Amino acid sequence: QYQRDRIELRLSGEVRENDYKDLVLAPGSLLDANRDYRDFTRTDFVARAAYAISPDIAVFTEASLIERDHDIAVSPDGFNLDSETTQVLVGVDFQLPQLVRGDFAVGYLNDKRSDPQFEDQDAFSLDANLDWLPTSLTTVRVGASRFTTNPGLATVPTSLNTEARVRIDHELKRNVLLFGRMSYGQEEFEEPTQAIDFDYKTRIAAIGATYKMNPHAHFDLALENRDRSSDRIVDEFDQNVISVGVR
Repeated sequence: QYQRDRIELRLSGEVRENDYKDLVLAPGSLLDANRDYRDFTRTDFVARAAYAISPDIAVFTEASLIERDHDIAVSPDGFNLDSETTQVLVGVDFQLPQLVRGDFAVGYLNDKRSDPQFEDQDAFSLDANLDWLPTSLTTVRVGASRFTTNPGLATVPTSLNTEARVRIDHELKRNVLLFGRMSYGQEEFEEPTQAIDFDYKTRIAAIGATYKMNPHAHFDLALENRDRSSDRIVDEFDQNVISVGVR
């Protein structure tokens, strides 16, 4: 990271190894327990340049490259799942006097698949985050993004994800914090074996609380509902989660 006067430059890189265990199947199952085809190395590079128009507003451009290199060249369904995603964004960082801060960027992404059976994908890209503090005790966070990810399927190298989310945090007392959040996401897939495209639509709603017993120990409670619908009925599910934790 380099910063001088109104200019800021950032360059970052990350390498992540993903290793999945095999399935434990019931006797007589016809499924394939081997999940080695899911193992892959993800390498990320991000370059960002920003220029401050004022102390509260800066414009920026960001370019990123994501490479996914699988350990096994061909999946059980006969596909090469390696891919390379390039993304370019142009946006603005801001902090307004009315207790509003955030960033908004739009751009373009190209998802290049190594297997010629898959078409390369060009799509509109988005990354937006907004924090609003209506009172000194309440924070409202709104966000939206569009990106690619590895769905873990033997027939699809990447999916195009679009997500919108909102979260509200409120300090009921100095040692009691409440939150509520909701998100909606869509995963779009292109699968040659299906001859048609399909998608997943996921809605997540949650409420929870944090109790600060003292400066060293916090207790958390959360209730979450996750619902996924799909063009393929076998991939649909509804899930309720209750979680209790201590930090």
